[in-house]
Amino acid sequence: MKTLHKIAYSALLFAFASNINAKPKTDDLATAAAEISKSNFTAAINLMTSYISNHDMDPQAYYYRSVAELGIGENDLALKDVDLAIQLDKKFQIKKLYKSSKIKQADLLLQRAKCYRALGNTDGAMEELSKAALADNTLADIYVEMGEIYASRNDFKGSDTTFAKALRYDSKNYDALIGLAKNYLNNEKEREAISKLDQAISVDGEKIEPYMLRYKANVGLHNYERAFDDISYVASNNEDYTPYLADLTNAASKCVTYSMPKIDQKIKVDENKVLWMQCRAAVDNKIGKFEAAIEDYTKLEEILGEKYAITSSGKGDCYFQKGDYNTALAMYKEANELEETAAANAGIARILLLQNESTEALVYANKAVSLDPMNYEYYYLRGRVQEMRKMTGDAVSDYEVGMQINSNYAPLYYRRGVIKKSKKDFERVIRLETTPSATENFKPFAYLYLGKQNDGKKSIKEILKAYPNADNYYTAASFYAAINDTTNALSSLEKSFELGYRNFTQVDSDSNLDSLRTKASYIAIVDKWKKASGVSANFANSGQSNSQKALQTTEVKFKREQQKFSFGCKLNNIDISCQLDTSATTGCISFADALFLTKYGFIQTHEWSQDPYKDLNEATVVTIRELDIEGIKVKGLVMKVINDKNAKLQLSKNDIAKFGNISVNNQRNVLLIEHY
Repeated sequence: MKTLHKIAYSALLFAFASNINAKPKTDDLATAAAEISKSNFTAAINLMTSYISNHDMDPQAYYYRSVAELGIGENDLALKDVDLAIQLDKKFQIKKLYKSSKIKQADLLLQRAKCYRALGNTDGAMEELSKAALADNTLADIYVEMGEIYASRNDFKGSDTTFAKALRYDSKNYDALIGLAKNYLNNEKEREAISKLDQAISVDGEKIEPYMLRYKANVGLHNYERAFDDISYVASNNEDYTPYLADLTNAASKCVTYSMPKIDQKIKVDENKVLWMQCRAAVDNKIGKFEAAIEDYTKLEEILGEKYAITSSGKGDCYFQKGDYNTALAMYKEANELEETAAANAGIARILLLQNESTEALVYANKAVSLDPMNYEYYYLRGRVQEMRKMTGDAVSDYEVGMQINSNYAPLYYRRGVIKKSKKDFERVIRLETTPSATENFKPFAYLYLGKQNDGKKSIKEILKAYPNADNYYTAASFYAAINDTTNALSSLEKSFELGYRNFTQVDSDSNLDSLRTKASYIAIVDKWKKASGVSANFANSGQSNSQKALQTTEVKFKREQQKFSFGCKLNNIDISCQLDTSATTGCISFADALFLTKYGFIQTHEWSQDPYKDLNEATVVTIRELDIEGIKVKGLVMKVINDKNAKLQLSKNDIAKFGNISVNNQRNVLLIEHY
């Protein structure tokens, strides 16, 4: 039997050796490697699958297929293939039998480590990388992978060490250079980051990532001209430049004398004209040249031959900055009718925020974030909405996500500083705001929080010298009122109105102005401009502060149904019966009722979180535009859809709290709602 076993095993090895040295396969393997180098992973997988059908004992084929599978996210399949490649390499001693194989043991172990990491097993990955280093301690990619794992654990010292080790064995290792640059950026070492990014670009100047990272580093150093050049490269070399437009605009607005001639030249020579006209219009809007911006958006429509969401939304931004909120809202709605965009939804959310409609504003802010989840300004907007809703924890979470996307956006740090009373955040604002802005300036108030009133005054003067516009005069009024400088506060407020400031909601709710509210001169100025402006056109009536309204009580008759209160209401102007469940934290509506209301137009399809005609799941919600209880109206209530055809519309304690303070008179069977 032993002899027969030896003969059979020898025959197997002979057959295997003959199989793997067959002629046609070498070309297939080289082609697969070439396809992988071009990121044509599916082509490589198909090629290796066909090849394996005839050469199923070749570890090199399984290795290449594993690399390609990992490239398209098929992590489980990639792990199975590399496991098989390693088993074949070990069991049949491929290095002796298959002389044309170029796959080393270290490469196989490195690939398995990558698969483990992709599957979330970083401990297993590190173990495989240690084995790979024992097999070949000069393979730079081993240390790159280690460095990335250390960085994911916030062990930047370990990460720096292993990336540096990779560069000792391969001084032009692109991934190691990028890894070090990212670590330096995370630790605010912008100059060191730029040095590594310059090297990475010299290795591969066609990739976008190093330019984007260098843009962020230059912004951190306030090198706005270099930052503009880098983000210009990124936007120009992406077919979909929309995600980079905010960064491009911000950089350009920080160095207008440098950026605008370049932008004008690109438009003149017709180099990606649509992108650069959008950019020029957005910059003009930021620096207060609203009419020029609107003119550019109109020209864009002529060039494109029709209206587009980008032009309508852009015009909306201009009218918003001018204080013409009705026209702005019309433009945003027009944009969403053309194509629902993040920018238009964000614009609507900003207007609703001015109206103190924070619940409905949240609906649109959520849409903006979901449509463009990498735009830090939308997280800032949603954070402001959450602050108005008194959800400070959610606000801070949004600000911190925004910081991860753009660590140099001062408003994020200012708002977190206000909530957390963070000295470090205010200091960061001062470091970041090195030059005045046309619209948002937080530096004076950061100084105020740090007890540096005189520095705040100097900052206000610098802002007004650079941009003496309506927004900045209002900023000055708010600052001077906060330090009880009544004379400068009133004169700045009057000047802001003269220049077109019309955000009366902000005026009525700004706590910094509280020191002025009882003064006859303040009341006269505000009343004069409200009357002159046609308050309703700018939503001032709805923005009136509670302190200026009379508290009233509304009675709502109810019937008891088990442990719930049942009463009538109007949902989107249709009479409906609803219940109040004071033990519930989430409101709900039956699927049957919601579908009926949708069928007859009282609920719009887009107000569902998913297509109402598809399968229902536990996460499905609908947004109620308006719920009216005895004349008290609340907009934007979010209701969970439940699959119970007999269930009534049910309000939770959180929902009813939006109507006012609730108490119950059991003897008369009425709910008493105190509200303004």
